[in-house]
Order: sequence, then C-alpha cells, then structure tokens
Amino acid sequence: MSGIKVAATADIHSPKNLDLLKSSSQVLKEADLLILAGDIIYRGRVEGLNEVLGVIKEHYSGPIFACFGNEEFDEVKPKLMSLSGGLIKWLDDEATIVEIKGYKIGLIGTRGCLDQPTSWQLKNIPNIRAIYNERLSKIGRLIQGLKCDYTILFSHYALCKETLEGEDPKIWPQLGCSKMGELIKDSSVTVAVHGHVHKGRVLRVNIGSTLVLNVSLPAAKTIVTFTLPPQPLEVKGQLSLTTFF
Repeated sequence: MSGIKVAATADIHSPKNLDLLKSSSQVLKEADLLILAGDIIYRGRVEGLNEVLGVIKEHYSGPIFACFGNEEFDEVKPKLMSLSGGLIKWLDDEATIVEIKGYKIGLIGTRGCLDQPTSWQLKNIPNIRAIYNERLSKIGRLIQGLKCDYTILFSHYALCKETLEGEDPKIWPQLGCSKMGELIKDSSVTVAVHGHVHKGRVLRVNIGSTLVLNVSLPAAKTIVTFTLPPQPLEVKGQLSLTTFF
C-alpha cells in the first residue's frame, strides 16, 4: 500500500500571497489530504477565502482541514465556517480522525500559543496567559486521547524554537511556544505543522521522533508536501524542503 500524501500551507493572507499559492498548486493533484495552518485570509477579510478555495478546487477534491490564524479574527470565525460550505473542516483546539487508504489519521488543529503574548493581546485579552496555559494542557490531552496509526498536529503559531531561525531573535517569544516543542518531544505525534514564521530558514527539523515543518508560504515559497510515514531527514535542520511526491 502506497504512502499517504499530505500537502500543507499557511500564511496565504489572501489575496496577498495568492500568486504563490497558484504557482505551486499543481502538487495538489497528487495529495490525499490538505492542511491549511492559519492566516488563510488577510486581516479578517473573509472574502479572501473564496479566492483560496477557487485555486484549490482546480486541482484537488479531497479532505481539507484548517486551523485559525491570528488574522482569522475570533469575530469572523462563524462567517468563515459558513463560507467554506463544508469544504473545510475547521479544528479549533479540537481533534478528529480521518481514514485514508486504510489508515486512521489523527488530526489536531489549534491556533497555538505564544511564550510572550503580543502587546495587543495583553491589552485586549486580559486573560491571554491563562488561555495559552489551558490550550497547551488541552493539546496534550488531545494527543494522548487519539487512537490512530499516525497523528498530525497543526498550529498557526510556531511549535518549536528550531524553526524560528531567520526571524529576529528578539521577537521569537511572540512567534511561537517553546513548551509546545517540549510537549511534542515526548509525544506520539508523527508530524507537527505550523505557519506564522514568514522569514524562517529552517523549514524542517526532528523534535524527538516527530517531524516538524514550517509550512508558511512566504518562507517555503511553495505548498509543502510530505508522506506518511515521513521520510527521515538526511541532515537535521536542513534549509530546504524536499517534495516527497
């Protein structure tokens, strides 16, 4: 039985990076599963989702799973779910299992956490630190609760410090969560996917037995693809992505 082919991307910020999406959309023809790791639209402009779906539907008709990014504002979540018309399954600190080619694939989607909330978050969401602490705990519980052949965790915010290389170290705490990396290291997660790191240079690393991928479209310049089971890395932290199908 052939491997499961997964495509993933983030930070389309439609229509801002729509041309990058279009230029690499041919890889979707071979995909069994598509993951959108947040910031699909630009600053809450929900109409951008229609353009993204238009590109995807030209080449792909399989299952699509997505998490919300920081630019999918909380107040537009219901509208996005309505606009997607059932084509996208949104996972908001939630888990599900999908069966592909006889394998059970566990999927966990989350906006993610930050080591240091942004100044805007601190001003407008007074309990943001508590939200992040609870979210981290919940993701751990979701991972432990899944009974499946492979587990994919996808988050908008970065999942480890290793994939932050390329960004200004001063802002690393506001790009991702090092505690997520610690959680992943000791977990059963097969592949962990994130976006948000637009200037990332290290796009794939191993954390424990988990393959971690930065699939941010501005960083990767293409839709990222991988297989389940994932192929081992020849060079840990290599700076380029390999298309596996």
